[in-house]
Amino acid sequence: MAPELSPGPRHGRDIPFEVVQEGWSVYTLGPGSALQMRVRAVLLYLLESPAEEGGPPSGTAGLRPVVPVAQTIVVLHPSPDSERDVNWPQDTYAAPGPEDLEAAPRRPLPVNLFRKGTNEYLVRVSGPERIRLRTEIVVDAVYQLGDLRDPLGLPLVSLESRLTTSQWPDGQSPPGEDGAEGPTP
Repeated sequence: MAPELSPGPRHGRDIPFEVVQEGWSVYTLGPGSALQMRVRAVLLYLLESPAEEGGPPSGTAGLRPVVPVAQTIVVLHPSPDSERDVNWPQDTYAAPGPEDLEAAPRRPLPVNLFRKGTNEYLVRVSGPERIRLRTEIVVDAVYQLGDLRDPLGLPLVSLESRLTTSQWPDGQSPPGEDGAEGPTP
């Protein structure tokens, strides 16, 4: 039987949420590249910041600062408008081990945002009061890991990314739109 995967210990109170939308951001990997990269952050759980537990409410709609815990999903695929054929290797590749990943040289790849995807969640604060939480995965850098390939023959990449968040009371305009306040720290 396979071991159960666990995201680790939780430090803070779980906050229930509903998914409104989870979108993919699409990046091109340099000029003339036959590859596109799709990136998505999936919210696993939302925690009330433990530093604020028991303290006075702060933030939007009385919600204490929250800690989103997300998993990043990355998919490489041929660019639909690529003018050249993609010649995928015909060999079968074994999945590289941790030592292979550690030893592989990291070659920076030019990356350009093609289409931005955002995620939005409905979070119950207390009673009927709810807020909207928006998250976005921002890719700062992409590195090809030497000549390593996944079992399908696609190149392995490593990302430097960050998750940005903003929140606002449900029923109001999102931050930065229609004169609303900016993102909540």
